[in-house]
Amino acid sequence: MKHNFMTKMVSALLAVVLSTAAFSVTAFASGGEETTESVAEQETAGDVSDLLSALAGSQVTVSVTEDGIQFSSGENDSGQAGTVTTGGGNLNVRTGAGMDYTAFTQLPNGTTVKVIGTDGDWLKVILPEKVGYVYSGYMTVSDGEAGSGEGSFSLDAETLELLEELLADYAGTVLVVSHDRYFLDRVVTKIVELDNKKSTVFQGNYTAYSEKKAMLRANILKAYLNQQQEIKHQEAVIEKLRSFNREKSIKRAESREKMLDKVQRIDKPQEIQNQMRISLEPRFVSGNDVLTVESLSKSFPGQTLFSDISFEIKRGERVALIGNNGTGKTTMLKIINGLIDADSGRFTLGSKVQIGYYDQEHHVLHMEKTIFEEISDAYPTLTETEIRNMLAAFLFTGDDVFKLISALSGGERGRVSLAKLMLSEANFLILDEPTNHLDIASKEILEEALNSYTGTVFYVSHDRYFINQTATRILDLTNQAIVNYIGDYDYYLEKKEELTEKYAPAAAQAVTEAKQASDNKLSWQQQKEEQARQRKRENELKKVEARIEELETRDKEIDETMILPDICTNVAECAKLSKEKAAITEELEGLYEKWEELA
Repeated sequence: MKHNFMTKMVSALLAVVLSTAAFSVTAFASGGEETTESVAEQETAGDVSDLLSALAGSQVTVSVTEDGIQFSSGENDSGQAGTVTTGGGNLNVRTGAGMDYTAFTQLPNGTTVKVIGTDGDWLKVILPEKVGYVYSGYMTVSDGEAGSGEGSFSLDAETLELLEELLADYAGTVLVVSHDRYFLDRVVTKIVELDNKKSTVFQGNYTAYSEKKAMLRANILKAYLNQQQEIKHQEAVIEKLRSFNREKSIKRAESREKMLDKVQRIDKPQEIQNQMRISLEPRFVSGNDVLTVESLSKSFPGQTLFSDISFEIKRGERVALIGNNGTGKTTMLKIINGLIDADSGRFTLGSKVQIGYYDQEHHVLHMEKTIFEEISDAYPTLTETEIRNMLAAFLFTGDDVFKLISALSGGERGRVSLAKLMLSEANFLILDEPTNHLDIASKEILEEALNSYTGTVFYVSHDRYFINQTATRILDLTNQAIVNYIGDYDYYLEKKEELTEKYAPAAAQAVTEAKQASDNKLSWQQQKEEQARQRKRENELKKVEARIEELETRDKEIDETMILPDICTNVAECAKLSKEKAAITEELEGLYEKWEELA
């Protein structure tokens, strides 16, 4: 078992060598009383906590990205495991292994799920936030995945936060494989990086790793350059000594040469050549008002996504649209792009606004075309050399450019979509999950490109670190309403509970608060103005506190100075210090009053 665990650990680490950093996470049972029920023994469906409990009886690798989460068991003792696909109509998922158990959801035909255990003729499968049972007679197991013991499902930000809390409290050891930098920041205490066939251990979370890695690389590069300079100097001296052609000088040259041969050479830090190069720049400047959404509503049979939504986006803003799965974020983007119609309300694009759209489902790509044809047909004025150079920036070289779009992986299709987006020269980018399938290095490149982009950006993302790095404003689509946050993701977390209760109360509360809402509901503009005033107040309070601290420190310094022997006998200097102290006292009184008003 130990050998098998190490084998799987090494495999997990090797699987992420292609990224600049490899983050491995394996959870295994701590043994004894800490171990809970095995996967095969747990009989009822539960949430993520139930799943973690079920997995505690075996070695488990946890992979987390903004696309979802995967669990891979190191020991497959539960029997049949693999990927299953429904064979007929909708298939019931029940809370236990039997027809007598309650069906809590259905799997549409063609749905692919992962099996983590069996109980007679019933298969135990992983669904979003749930574990349930399906009858094996209605399902088929794919040949390629049988026995893998893996399960995957999509997690929104709220569920990821729950998982982070659960892993933080988990009694066992956890090894994480993830491209979710925010998750790594909150969960991990150690990072193992595989780079250039070497492993390096960094203590701390992702932020600490990133800082230490940059510092380490800078130090190695400096040491390498210094050593190269010294080697060149010694080689020049040796050459000069040999040129004298005297026995004594030749011996000195040979001695230096032997010493030089013994020097342990520092390897030059490799430049990363396998990264995308993105340059986004609009062709022309739009008007100040880029997008105005008024009273927008959208419903599907049996489900209302959002109702009476209004907001504005101004030129130069980078606005993130967030919310739990199924709230209608992608639908909102599709409405703005004219792909589907809203039930009511309208949206207006500003003057000279040109949209560039990145679709996470890549519907903007033509599956029957090659990569080269996709670009050349969209931009016929480009030469073959220009197209090849541009595609090379997105890691498509040689015959790769003649691959069919339909044959590409999700990550490759994403790179093609980003290439088309770069060529569009649009001044309003609308992006739907742009970081899906990107490694950490590529995400950082995209972040840099968006932050230097002079146009306007409106995007949907579950990548919290990406949001924190790029967003100037956040719109939270929750409870069928929009809540505005003038700040980054950390500010959103700080104000989430307060502002959600105020501007988007839950449906259960909405009934009792209907009258109050009709009397006190703030307009979109009022909401923005109030938050702007609040931020201004907070910033002013910080400035006042900083000034008070500065003056109090100086007042203390004056008191200490005035008792010095050479100062207290100097009438002119004492008068000067007394005058400064009186001014400080007067200013402090005003600042104390202002602080009371702002606090």
